[in-house]
Parts: sequence; C-alpha cells; structure tokens
Amino acid sequence: SEKFKFRANPSAVRKQYGLRDDSPVLLVLSGGFGMGPVAEILTELDKVKKQFQTLVVCGRNEKLRRELAAQDRQHPTHVMGFTTNMHELMAVADLIITKPGGLTSSEAMALGKPLFILNPIPGQEAANSDFLLERGAAAKVNRVEDLPHRIEQSLGSRKLAEMAKSARALGRMNAAESVCREVLKRM
Repeated sequence: SEKFKFRANPSAVRKQYGLRDDSPVLLVLSGGFGMGPVAEILTELDKVKKQFQTLVVCGRNEKLRRELAAQDRQHPTHVMGFTTNMHELMAVADLIITKPGGLTSSEAMALGKPLFILNPIPGQEAANSDFLLERGAAAKVNRVEDLPHRIEQSLGSRKLAEMAKSARALGRMNAAESVCREVLKRM
C-alpha cells in the first residue's frame, strides 16, 4: 500500500503507545492465526528473560483482543484490535512475529524489518517464506515452544541486525513485485 512508501515517525508512535525507547519492540500479528496460537505465542514470550515490549494486533477478532488484554504478562504488552496504521507499528518494531502471508512479508521488507515466521502452511505461505529465508530476511520457527530460545538468541544480536539489512535490501528492490514474481514461478 502507498502508506509504506512514507516514513513513519517512530518516536511519535512510541509516545502514542507508551513504548519505552530503551527496550526492543516485538510486533505480533494475529492475521490468520486463530485464537489459540496468539495466546500461545504470548505465553511463550513470557518465558524470555531479556527485556522487551510487545505490540499485538488482533485485527477484527474482538473476542481475542478482549481475552488477551485481560491477561497479565511478564513484559509490557499492548493489545490492539483492527488498526489502520500498521506501517507505523512496523516502523517501531525490531522484530515481527507472523505467518508469512504475502502482504505482511512485502510490507515488512518495505520497512526493512526482520520476520520470525511461525509454522508456514504449505503452498503460498511456504513459497513466500522460502524466498525470505533464502535471502536472510526472515527466520523460521517451527513450533511456538521454540520462540523463547530463538528470541533470547536474537534480541540485540548481530544476526538480527543482518536480517534487518537483508530485509531492507529486499524492500528496496520493490519487494511486493519481486516476492509475487518469485512465488508465481514456484507454483
């Protein structure tokens, strides 16, 4: 979308959501995840010892938003419903945890954000994630239980910085088009 061509103002977005400047931001996108997995993701994130804060986008799933908002977390967590400012949320994120739907991937690449891809489903999403994994812009997490360990390893690491750099490079190549072309080739 056009919005991704405009630079968001990260410090304004951080202020808006009461996010700290000295702590990484994890963005969890529930798009296409049912009720279970998002709650499981947050439960697993509680086990991470390193400091971070989480933004969770539940989309139009109001029941999920209410349930998650009512739970206590180890890390500062902001649970949101449907949002029209995804580009701003992505702009402040250090890492995005998602399923590798085409839109999320190309938007994240446009902003140079690394993705943690959770158990991609075969077909379209697998092709998408293979493309990103091969180019070093994403990491695959096969089981939700593996998240804490992978996040511990990644936060503040050189690996995460390298993933962001790869994502930026892909984003500059006009990621949406190249991802689509690549995926079509593989079908």
